Order: sequence, then C-alpha cells, then structure tokens
Amino acid sequence: MSDQGCAFEEWGVFRDGKDGGVDIIAYRDPLGTESPRIKIQIKHRETPANVQELR
Repeated sequence: MSDQGCAFEEWGVFRDGKDGGVDIIAYRDPLGTESPRIKIQIKHRETPANVQELR
C-alpha cells in the first residue's frame, strides 16, 4: 500500500436511477481521470438479499 493513502477529493450522489437506489461516485481528482475511481450502488429492497444475488 502506498504511504499517500487513498483520499477521495471529489464525489457525487445521484438519485435519478430507475431502480430508486442511490449511486455514489468518488474520484481522486476534480475531473475523475485518475485511478482509482469508486462507484457505489445503493439499493432499496423489501426483503434482504442473499449471497447468490450479490455475486
């Protein structure tokens, strides 16, 4: 692991998905051109998801 850490300076939250979930995208730089980029999808369900559904 780098001694620089993994700080993410820019991020956005998007709530316009068709599934009603929330999506988060985090970048290391203002333009989103540097790796790594983190993309997160947050889902809403009435019942818990099982392991097979998450794989």
